[in-house]
Amino acid sequence: MKVIARWFVMVLMLLAASSAHAGKLSDDNLNEFLLKYGADFSAHTERLFLGFVKYRAHDDYQGFGTFKDKEWLPDYDRDKRDYDSILEENRGYLADHDLTWLFADFSELTSAANALWNDIKLKDKTIRRAQHEKLKTHLLRVQELFAKRGLKTRNRFVF
Repeated sequence: MKVIARWFVMVLMLLAASSAHAGKLSDDNLNEFLLKYGADFSAHTERLFLGFVKYRAHDDYQGFGTFKDKEWLPDYDRDKRDYDSILEENRGYLADHDLTWLFADFSELTSAANALWNDIKLKDKTIRRAQHEKLKTHLLRVQELFAKRGLKTRNRFVF
């Protein structure tokens, strides 16, 4: 387990969670939206990687596949639909503020889940490293955005 811990990523955990946001984004409610996004992204990422650790410890790619598809994916898909809706309704505003990458990265979590399944099945650590780097890059970008906007975050290692 200690060896696996080296590959674990920092997950952004927020000090404050806000209620779900739907509708038009504006300068007045953008921080609230970002806090919600950060909390959702962190929760889905943490849950996915904790499941990965559990099933990887036993080289159980089938168990991880079941977890991914039956436990993790339904909640993630629900939130992804919400974010897809927010993106569609606010595409111009988000593009003007260079924030569309948030939505692309949220959508990429399904690719990460499938890649981690392949990691267990194929016993290929390069897959895990690639996912680690993608997530690390995203989290650093989110942290920079939050710092620029004066939002407080707390870092913690998930695994």
